[in-house]
Amino acid sequence: MDRAHASLGHARPAVTQMVTGDLGTGQTQGFDTELERGACYTFIVACATDDQRVDLTLYDESAGEVAQSLATRSTTAVDVCPPARGRYRVVVRMYAGSGPFALRVFGS
Repeated sequence: MDRAHASLGHARPAVTQMVTGDLGTGQTQGFDTELERGACYTFIVACATDDQRVDLTLYDESAGEVAQSLATRSTTAVDVCPPARGRYRVVVRMYAGSGPFALRVFGS
């Protein structure tokens, strides 16, 4: 995660603890988080191996898509400056491969 943060995190500090999961191809796992209006965030997901491919989608409280990263690699990120304060849901989808991943949110 440190290497992914260095290249994708825009030098933003972590605003959540790291969460982990383990998915097979085509499986998803969702996580809820509170975001503030006027702040900007980077959601980073990093897989354990290079043969895993992961997608990341962020939804608002009404299940509207806010941001999406369709990755073709084992690490991906989504940047968002939410238009409103509220609870958002980030969904990780294992596009190819299987195994553990880590997700963390960085913000300013």
